[in-house]
Amino acid sequence: RSSGAGSSYRSSGAGSNTVIRKTTVIQQPPSVIVAPPPVMGYGYGGGPSFGTIATFGAIDAIGDAMREGRQNAEIRNTREQLQQERMKEFELEQRLKMIEMQQMQQMQQGGQVMQQMAPVQQMAPVQQMAPVQ
Repeated sequence: RSSGAGSSYRSSGAGSNTVIRKTTVIQQPPSVIVAPPPVMGYGYGGGPSFGTIATFGAIDAIGDAMREGRQNAEIRNTREQLQQERMKEFELEQRLKMIEMQQMQQMQQGGQVMQQMAPVQQMAPVQQMAPVQ
């Protein structure tokens, strides 16, 4: 036997009675609310107004100016780095020339000293030694 609130069952056995009761609860599902899509522009045309277009144009111009400013700063930084590298290269070249000139002067002076020393000193011939075993 069933009823709207629950159901029960009775056994007609000799010495025992079994009662089964069930309760059913029905819950309403949560309601979902969806917002309507935004409407651009007002008036009879339904399109964007002049003010909206002007605002978007101004925002676009500001973005372009910011991008151009960043690009100009990057170009300026690159030029400064290039100039610094050129200065370093020039300084290294000057140092290298100075070292080469010093070496040439030392070689010339060394040659003159050797020429002056040659008549005074007699050099002994180099003898080869037998390898050690």
